[in-house]
Amino acid sequence: MTAPRGLFLVVLVSCAFFASWWNRYVPPTSGGELVLMARWAHDYLPYRDYFFQAPPGVPMLLQAIQAMAGPYLLAALTFGALLRIASACALYGLLLRISRPSFAAIATITALLVSSTDVSDTAFYYNHLGAALVLIGTYLGTVGATGKQWTHRLAGVCGGGLITYAVAVKQTMILGAAAAVVALIVLALPRPRSGWTGWLLSLSAGGAISVAAVWAWLARNGLLDAWQYAMARAADGKGGIGRSLMRPLTLVDDIQDVFLASIGAWIVIGIVAVVWRRHERGKPVSGEVLAVSVGLVAVSIRTFAGLSHGRGLTLFLTALGWWGSLALALLHVPYPRRMPLDPVARTIVGLGVLSFGIGYSFTVSWPLFENAAFPGLALVVAATLERPPSTSPRRWVVAILILAHLSMGLSLYRKFTYPHLWGSWIEPPLSSPPGAFKHPSLVGLRISAPSSDLYTLVARMAEEHSTPDDRIYVFPNLPILYAIADRRPATFALAHWVDICPDYVGREDAVRLRTSPPKIMILRDDPVGLVGMEEWLYRGGEASSVRDILAALEAIKPSYDRVSVFRSPASWPISIFVRREHTDGQPGRAP
Repeated sequence: MTAPRGLFLVVLVSCAFFASWWNRYVPPTSGGELVLMARWAHDYLPYRDYFFQAPPGVPMLLQAIQAMAGPYLLAALTFGALLRIASACALYGLLLRISRPSFAAIATITALLVSSTDVSDTAFYYNHLGAALVLIGTYLGTVGATGKQWTHRLAGVCGGGLITYAVAVKQTMILGAAAAVVALIVLALPRPRSGWTGWLLSLSAGGAISVAAVWAWLARNGLLDAWQYAMARAADGKGGIGRSLMRPLTLVDDIQDVFLASIGAWIVIGIVAVVWRRHERGKPVSGEVLAVSVGLVAVSIRTFAGLSHGRGLTLFLTALGWWGSLALALLHVPYPRRMPLDPVARTIVGLGVLSFGIGYSFTVSWPLFENAAFPGLALVVAATLERPPSTSPRRWVVAILILAHLSMGLSLYRKFTYPHLWGSWIEPPLSSPPGAFKHPSLVGLRISAPSSDLYTLVARMAEEHSTPDDRIYVFPNLPILYAIADRRPATFALAHWVDICPDYVGREDAVRLRTSPPKIMILRDDPVGLVGMEEWLYRGGEASSVRDILAALEAIKPSYDRVSVFRSPASWPISIFVRREHTDGQPGRAP
């Protein structure tokens, strides 16, 4: 297979994959910022999005998309899917440095599909957007190092700009951006054809342009001070910077599926690393293929027993790719004198650092989820296919190819049967009949029946029990309902979820609820221990401001009537409360 044909295969499979699901669901716990921005793009504070204190990169992208395609969620989802396909193409281009086109294409597709099976994944997902920008930027940066023509300088500027802008999309992607810089320097050794000075200046110029653009956007919207203060406090919800940085390690043994998948991956990585190192030194291990196979089977049986919907396997593949990319880099680092003379080894080290850095950017939020499989799993598959640690390379390649294709099939199965679960909302299989709810921002989308039923109920309740000037409140993390009801929020934060709402905001919002009770409250009846569990996971058990919100809700509830309850297998019950009015027309107040 030639390089162009491999690229065509990557594009073809990627397009078919995303086309099969990119417009199939809009769950109430995800996509809220997109619909809100579409609904109130001009007169609604653009920085007050779903995550409240997310970096400005997401609303900036949304404004640009809306300017070109209109206020439609489908446009944003399409952009997200296309950007992810572009990142797959960039990854394929980087893998060609160590692998033949056929292996690079298979590795890229495997990683793309596995990484898209995360239960919180949507086509326009800030985690994937950040990774895509870093990968595309890294590829363009390598192009910029290959010559001194203006096209090479432009590629360097674009590469530096995209890598820097990725941090504006996801704060923790600063780790991925730093890894990209290290990877670019390693890939350019011993000296880029463009010369160090010109190349580094072009990358720096691109970074400066991104910083200036974000700064100008914040200044234009009067958000500079708010952003600086927000970033200083952004880690509060996740227990601080130190706890966040250590989360990929400290929480591994506290979460069963993460622990089992990680242990399984480490065992396999250890076995293969020993075999690989001995093979590279010309000391074949007797029965190494049998040993690896037995280890894989044993670990698989122990690790994935009882884990539903095949997620144990996708988490295992994720851990294998993420930690395996680091292992590959370390395996090749002990030969520094040989690195300048061995482009393949340099590339493996560079891409290993890049893959692990991007994965770490994700896992500071949660110790392990499928997003971290991209791009690490692709590097592991491509490297082991091209340089098999076996005296029987053909058998090894055949075995890896079979496993790669089985992984693709598993990923398709998971995406279609278990497309989305986040924030206590479960979307049904993609084959389920869609609902009939219509909304101006949701044109062209197939909404699932549970989501459609909830949106229909909320829209009807809002119309019957409130006016356009009334404020409403939604708890804890269903912000899309503000747009569905076409009513403004009564609080500053759109979601009061432990790890995304800083304490000072939650306490201020609790006061707002007590002093200015909203006309309608839409409250999900979460289990009593849910907040405590979230606080244990993210804050080491330290109480959060969500408890202040809950106390405020209990204080004002006596002034409300429960008018409806939404019940569905997709979620815990969601109650709708309407505030009673006094005879003088003034709102009822809590005693």
